Amino acid sequence: MVVLAAVGALLIVAWQIWVVPINHPVYGLFNMNIDTRVYRGGAIAVWDGHPLYNLPVYKVWQFTYTPFAAIILVPLAWMPEHTAQFVWNIGNVMCLLALVGVSLRSLRFRIDGRFIAFTVLFAITVIGLEPVHTTFWNGQINLVLALMVIGDQMRRSERLRGIGIGLAAGIKLTPIFFTAYLIITKQWRAAVTAVTVFIGTILIGLFVLRTEAWNFWTTTLTETGRIGPLDHPANQSLNGFFARLVPMGLGHTPSWLWIPTGLVVGLLGLWAAFAAHKAGQELLALTITGMTSCAVSPFSWGHHWVWVVPLLLIAVTYCVERTDRRRPLTWLWWAAPVAVIGLTFTWWHRVVTVTPSGHERLRFTFGVFRFIRAPEGPEWELPFRLIGSGAYILLLLLVIAVTLWVCDGWRAIRFNANSTPSTPVTEVQ
Repeated sequence: MVVLAAVGALLIVAWQIWVVPINHPVYGLFNMNIDTRVYRGGAIAVWDGHPLYNLPVYKVWQFTYTPFAAIILVPLAWMPEHTAQFVWNIGNVMCLLALVGVSLRSLRFRIDGRFIAFTVLFAITVIGLEPVHTTFWNGQINLVLALMVIGDQMRRSERLRGIGIGLAAGIKLTPIFFTAYLIITKQWRAAVTAVTVFIGTILIGLFVLRTEAWNFWTTTLTETGRIGPLDHPANQSLNGFFARLVPMGLGHTPSWLWIPTGLVVGLLGLWAAFAAHKAGQELLALTITGMTSCAVSPFSWGHHWVWVVPLLLIAVTYCVERTDRRRPLTWLWWAAPVAVIGLTFTWWHRVVTVTPSGHERLRFTFGVFRFIRAPEGPEWELPFRLIGSGAYILLLLLVIAVTLWVCDGWRAIRFNANSTPSTPVTEVQ
């Protein structure tokens, strides 16, 4: 595994040098930081007592997170802009390393030199995946939230489980979906803790920001247009997928279409997560739950799907353990990590746009969903438009199907299988 991670890391380093230059003034890995600037703008608004939601907090961008998130981001207001960006980037690097390390530990790998080497090399490798790359590029908070959730569920003390999920939901609402997972897996104490902590974050926001917090929970919360146009190619939720494909939508999806579909996908995702939990695959269960939460959310940017990090780790680990040179068919399992990489890689391509003054401008975009062509394009492009438009939804459905097959979803429902089998501690190969 270490050798495999080393090869992947070398390829991504080469990719970042010659294809997506890390030092590019605009598209370099750490050079955009637009979301960090918005976070800092929201923090300054709180610190200075200015409106948080009625006006843009940084140029034309509005603050879209909870009042509690704005409160805990206040330290960014005390730093110069470049210092805040530097601190945030370092924090994201540390969170990525911690996320890989915690995920490895959950797979029962022993901490040693190879463990550390693999963690670093694998972290470099997954920078080539669009959700991770864009999280760094935008200075996003997704890696922090994923680490909070996985770290919370992997802690040894059951008494404290649920705190991380509650805090993550208090910052960015999507993680509240994990309480459904806690309920179906009968982790009652953790579910109550998560909901209690989440309510606590709401009360803190109301106590500190009062009117701003009240307006957020009663009005601003439902204004998804503040985040971006629903039919944006990077909105990789079901809602965004249908908004791009349904002509009658005119930029939005009829509720009668996406809500029932979201309910079905949500239930399928929870079923697969339940099956993985009963099979003792807790990391897989959490990963599926995280991906499902992105799919059923009204708006999920591509960088919200950082759950592909533990997903790829699980896929690679499974392939290494199951591949047998004497059984050629076992090599087919490697189609799983190939699919994860293929659908989420930072595919880099150029787009020419025309400015209002009539001048052509060369822009660079990344992500398979950026390959979407206009509806009037040739018919042979239709399959590629469909895949690009719903690449991450497709990945989730594939993961659900494979999980229900491998973990025997029907058996998980019919029988109370042991959810914590004794898996021996192993070494990273």
